[in-house]
Amino acid sequence: MDHSPTPEQQEIMDAAREGKHNMMIQALAGTGKTSTLELIASVTPVMPTLALAFNVKNKKDLEKKFPGHYEVKTINGLGHGAFGRAIGKRLIVEEKKLGTLITQLFKELDYRGEENDWIVIKQLVSGAMGCHYHVGSTDRL
Repeated sequence: MDHSPTPEQQEIMDAAREGKHNMMIQALAGTGKTSTLELIASVTPVMPTLALAFNVKNKKDLEKKFPGHYEVKTINGLGHGAFGRAIGKRLIVEEKKLGTLITQLFKELDYRGEENDWIVIKQLVSGAMGCHYHVGSTDRL
């Protein structure tokens, strides 16, 4: 790093170096979370370590900055791996899953509506997913 740690970062580094307790660090946007994690990595023992990122962009950023003994995964990726191990098979991520599901539903319902209904439904569902709005029922789980 190009700068000395802040007093807060130094306190976090000291606690990480001692390694006696779990830590939860709360920090706002732009306060140096990634830099602090890099500092922690520099003072803790070299051993297999898991780092979790919120999304793929953050994951790629951390992979560039962390030492090689760190395995960086997204939270979703960690969940997929755990679920795959629990059911005894690797989960496959389908790139066109939404379109496949809409097509399957149209076939099951023998739906023959307007020509652009498929596109409209796909756009609506994609938009809802982008807003993290999910509708579902537990009877299909």
